[in-house]
Formats: sequence, C-alpha cells, structure tokens
Amino acid sequence: MKINLQELATITQGKIISDPVKDFSDWGTDTRKNLNNSLFIALGGPAYDAHNFISQAVKSGATGILVHEWRNEWNEFKNKVSFLQVADTLEALQKWANLYRKKNAPKVVGITGSNGKTSTREFIYQLLQSEFRVHNGESSLNNHWGVPFTLLKMPQDTQIALVEMGMNHAGEIKKLVEIAEPDLVLCTMVGSAHIENFGSQQGIADAKEEIYRFAGKNSQKIFNLDNEFTRKMFQKYPGANFTFSAEDAKALVHLKIISSGPEGLKIKGHLGKISGECLIPVWGEQNLTNIMAAACVALALNVPAEKIWQNFAKCRTIWGRNQIVHLKSGATALFDAYNSNPESMKALLKNTLKVSAPKKIGLFGQMRELGKKSAELHQEIGHEVGLGGFAKIYFFGEDAESFAKGLQTSGCKAELLTQSEFSSAEFQKFLGGLHSGEWLVIKGSRGQQMERLMPFLEPLDF
Repeated sequence: MKINLQELATITQGKIISDPVKDFSDWGTDTRKNLNNSLFIALGGPAYDAHNFISQAVKSGATGILVHEWRNEWNEFKNKVSFLQVADTLEALQKWANLYRKKNAPKVVGITGSNGKTSTREFIYQLLQSEFRVHNGESSLNNHWGVPFTLLKMPQDTQIALVEMGMNHAGEIKKLVEIAEPDLVLCTMVGSAHIENFGSQQGIADAKEEIYRFAGKNSQKIFNLDNEFTRKMFQKYPGANFTFSAEDAKALVHLKIISSGPEGLKIKGHLGKISGECLIPVWGEQNLTNIMAAACVALALNVPAEKIWQNFAKCRTIWGRNQIVHLKSGATALFDAYNSNPESMKALLKNTLKVSAPKKIGLFGQMRELGKKSAELHQEIGHEVGLGGFAKIYFFGEDAESFAKGLQTSGCKAELLTQSEFSSAEFQKFLGGLHSGEWLVIKGSRGQQMERLMPFLEPLDF
C-alpha cells in the first residue's frame, strides 16, 4: 500500500507538522516490529499510549508518525520524519480505513454473533477461496481498532472481504458497521456471552441487531431461524430471503446431521433447490449452524449450490476450536479453548457424550464476563459436566467452588481437583499417566490460557 502524506492529511483533517518524507510503503502500530519506511500510528488508551514510544518507532524505521498531541521532545526527529497531527488517532484510523474500503470497493461481509462468528468466517473463506480473491480477517481484529486494521490489511485486488465484528457494549456494532459499510450482514446467534454488560440476553440481542439496523438499505441480510432472538430479528425484515435452519425445511439453506463423530459431520439437506448429502471433516454438532451460515453467504454471493456442496469437503476448524490433538501416550485431546461461555460448554458436552473411550478426562477453566450470574452459571455447568461420563475432572478459576457444587448435585463420582488459580505442580500430580485410547476435553475462556496445560500432555501435533 502506498500512503501519501498529503492525501492522508486531507482524509483525516490533520495538520502536517513536518514533511521530509511524502510517501510511505506501509503502516504499523507496534514499535517492536520492523517499521522501515512506514507510517507509525500512535494509538492511545486508558492502559497504553503509543505516544510514549515515538522515539522507539523512529529507531524501528518509521519515516512518518500520526499523533493526536505534540511534544517538544520530538523536535529532534522533524528533519527526517514526517509528523501528522490529528484530533484523535483512532478516529483518523477509522476514517482512513473507511475511505480505503470505498476506494477498493470489494464486497464486504460483516459477521457477528455470541458464538460461532470466527468459525463461520473461516468456513465462508474455505467455501469461497476457489471462487474469489478473498481477504479473511482475524478473530482478534474485530473491535473499534481491529476492524480498521482488517480493512487496511486488505490487498487492493480483493473481491470479497470477511470482517468479524465483536462487541462488549451497546453501540459498538453500529460503529463497526459505519466503518466497514458491509454489503452482506449476518448474526450467527445470540447467547449469554458478555451478559455482565447487558443484564439479559435480550439486551445482547438488541446490541447484536445493530448489524442489521445500521447496514445499508441495499445490504443482503442473512438470518438464523433456529435461534429465538435472531428469528425475531428476521420477522422485522420481511424482504429478507437469505435464511438457514436445521429445523425449518422452508429455509433457503436447510441441513440436518445424519451422524457425527471425530471423523466429522455427515449431513443432508438442500442449498436453495439443490439437495445433497456429504461428510464434512469438522468435529462438533454445534458447527452445523456455522456451516449453514457460511453456505447461505456463499449462495448470497452467487456461488452455485453444486459448487458449495463440493467445497464442503474443504471445511476445517482452526486453532483452539474443536481441535483434535494426538498425544505421545496414544491418548487424544479435544482442545476447544479459544473461548468459553455457557452455550459453547453445553454444545461441547453434548458432543463428548458420543465419544467412546475407556476413560474421559475433563480439563476446564473459568468462563469469563458473566457478571453477577457467574457463580450460578458455573454451578449449572458443573452439574452438566458431572453428567458427562468423565473419570477425572479438573477446573481452575475463581468460581471453582460453585463448579464443584454443581458437580455434587449431579451425583458425579469422578476424581476431582479444583483450583482458584492454576498450579502446574498440583495439576501434573492430578493428571498422572495417560494411556492409549483415553480422551481429554479441554475448554476455558481465552483469558484462562488453557494451552498452558498442553506441555504436560505431550502433544504430537499441537
């Protein structure tokens, strides 16, 4: 990407402080990376302010600096580095990303949802990559600065851009929609993730619905008819005809699971008017929703249904999402620890009930951002885990006591270790020796960093 200083000043309504360098070949926000001939964007926040690292940015090769304040200590750099001052660097980044999106004019697909948005985005990419030049965003780049990053990382010849949109508070999806201006929008489902900030699932639903409310009038809208909240959203848009459902055969995409297991999901149903049956090499029945959503997006982008049926074989889950890991002992681990909430935990437990193994071990971590309902929900999940047929159960997190109470109500007799904080020595002692054929199920919120358990399991392919 060629970045022109004067053009950027016009876009952002900024003031050029110095201009020894007129053009930049790249941009960045991390002074620890190579910034050679790049524009450094000094983002600021309550816990971190990149304005404190301007000298390091120059040492890393930056030849342009975007700031929203001026410090005299930077005068020494003005003869070799261009400075552009704006009212707010984050707002400037967002304006620039929006203009870049308009200039390149790809079809933008906006994806949100309490669960499944990252897996859905990956499945969309896998279904489309042989048909279009697709820019696939990253799951970590889905907020007020991540979405601009996703757009600005987009190659100029992109035909389809997949943009994930996350949120913690009302109004955030609206802002992301304004930045990305999606042509096609989708909410995978509404659950209880981030409920501490909303108080109820209806509050979460209202915030998620912003992806439909603020998308352009001509945007294509895709709806999940199996989730009560997204089904209510669909009823507000009578002109929408892109729907998916495992329950309603009248939906545009209707798929059902014939059988499931570690080898994948065997499905049948119809995509539009084309019926079919196939094996999709993806673990976990909850992924049916994500697969149907991805197929619906592909149909909305005019990919023939016959081609979608063929491309189902290309679908795979990614790191931390229903990831099967083989261990040195001959045991198998299901690493589903990118994140965790009550809905995804219940889906996982439902899947593991179908696993036949001489011994199953459950390794679980705290579900975060549940607010006042956290203890109650951990007790509920503890009860569900207790019915899962595990011989050993480990849990660490602040709601360990509530989780243990839930296990007790289930009548579970499994060997149990709970910790408020992770202790590797105690965990290793509890784990003991693993044996061929055994299954381990690993799940917890991202902040729990469940991957720290993996070295003790001796994975062969993690």
